[in-house]
Amino acid sequence: MNMKTIIFYRSITGLFAVMALWTLTSCSPEQPPEVQLRTLVDKGELAAERRELGPLRQLISEHYGDERGYDKKQIVGMVRFYLLGHQKIHLLTKISGIDIIDDKRSQLTVFAAMSGKPISGAQNLISIKAKLMRFDISFAKEGNDWKVITAVWRQAQIDDFL
Repeated sequence: MNMKTIIFYRSITGLFAVMALWTLTSCSPEQPPEVQLRTLVDKGELAAERRELGPLRQLISEHYGDERGYDKKQIVGMVRFYLLGHQKIHLLTKISGIDIIDDKRSQLTVFAAMSGKPISGAQNLISIKAKLMRFDISFAKEGNDWKVITAVWRQAQIDDFL
């Protein structure tokens, strides 16, 4: 496997590690969508760090598709590859934007720092050589659950976390 492929797998898997943040709990439908999504991020960070594939798989819509042509099965395979290759996963996340389009659709921008070492805060991201990523994620409400229908990701900058 070449270095470009390895970097790509790490990036896509980082996306779904972040998305695990949303899988640990289901929020009450009475809560506003913004609160539901923020609560999922807060409670789910632990799930991502536990390297749990099942909740990640459940978060992704069967209708998932992205600009790179990936579907749910391919994304889950990449996540599995990443989880098997990393004994420890530590995350620091920052939501920079939540756009509730309507009661069935939303978009999030999430910055995620990923490392094999604990991340005490944005001030030590460089010293621990954390991988910094930006994820623009589109969700659709399926029943009472938000499901990922598409995502775009790219490398982030340290300034995005400050």
